[in-house]
Amino acid sequence: MAELPNTLLRQMDGMPAFPRSVRQVLHLTSDANIQPKDLLDVIVHDPVLTLKILQRVNAPFFGLSHCISSINHAVVYVGFNTIKNLAIHTANQGILPAVTAGGVNTSRFHNHAITVAVLSRALARRMGVEEPITAEFYLAGLLHDVGKLALSSAFPDAYRMSQQMVRYEGASLIEAEQEQLKTDHAIVGAALAAHWHLPDSLVRSIGEHHAPTGDGEETIVRDCVFVANQLATLIKLRGDDAEETELTPMPDFIRDHMGADYDTLAAELGDVMTDLDETDRYVHQSNPTG
Repeated sequence: MAELPNTLLRQMDGMPAFPRSVRQVLHLTSDANIQPKDLLDVIVHDPVLTLKILQRVNAPFFGLSHCISSINHAVVYVGFNTIKNLAIHTANQGILPAVTAGGVNTSRFHNHAITVAVLSRALARRMGVEEPITAEFYLAGLLHDVGKLALSSAFPDAYRMSQQMVRYEGASLIEAEQEQLKTDHAIVGAALAAHWHLPDSLVRSIGEHHAPTGDGEETIVRDCVFVANQLATLIKLRGDDAEETELTPMPDFIRDHMGADYDTLAAELGDVMTDLDETDRYVHQSNPTG
């Protein structure tokens, strides 16, 4: 994995969470009788908050013998008070603006992140993955586009140019990012996840959510995130106006794993739409001006 520029690392270290999450964290933690479930529910709906907590609990400071791959696991290993304090620290950094310096609409980004998370978990359940392991699939979906936030914040002018290429020249977002930045959000997101010692399955899911490779290794998490990202396009729940709206053809090896094509999967997951409706309401309450 290529070395990350210090600019990217500084931007991510200082990046605030989404508006509603900040308000709820500060409100809940002011109550001496806070219920752990209430705070954890806020955290798992926020990609930035989730990422920062996992970054810290997987750091060498805690000396854990293996990677923590979900917020619930983090509570078990480092305790609720530690998670609460980390959430407060992030909340006190402020809130993400409606549009980042690089032009990413954070409300739409948030909507897309949770949509892909919910669909990834639903696909895992469809494939027979048992609870609580499906939390890892949700997490991978939630964080799959984190590289966009990093790039748009660290290199705003170049990132705006990449979005213009998508809108007006018909380029794919990955092509445009490579043209303007000589990298892309999938590569950067995976590099960040690896830098922060997150699980290998999560690193791979982020890095290959646009271009999966079928090299024979265990890829079920990656497969679910890739398909969920495409289903979000199919059901018109994309997270960013600048992105292409055409589906990426499903590779044969993923179709073999899934046993179905996009249309069939979308039809089978019809009951998940209720969850996605709730997601849409949650995000619009989070940032009503976005």
